[in-house]
Amino acid sequence: MIEDHLRQIEDRLLHSPDLTDDQRAKLAATLAELRSEIAALAETHSEKALHIARAAGASGTLSEAAAGLETSHPGLVAAVNRLAIILSNSGI
Repeated sequence: MIEDHLRQIEDRLLHSPDLTDDQRAKLAATLAELRSEIAALAETHSEKALHIARAAGASGTLSEAAAGLETSHPGLVAAVNRLAIILSNSGI
């Protein structure tokens, strides 16, 4: 389920005509890092991982969904914040 949400987000964003090739590359790298961080989180905190994936797909408030995890999962929070910045800078 989490992978499905990430794949949907990735498909929508990587095929957006509003992104440059550089933005697509940064987005792809950040999504790959996010996948890795969520996979690590899923091994120890599957409920929180599911919540993040749902928030990413439903509300678009990635930063808010990850705020509670900042202390325990800084890599995940950093990846989510980078994704939010890329989207914001891209006008998405």
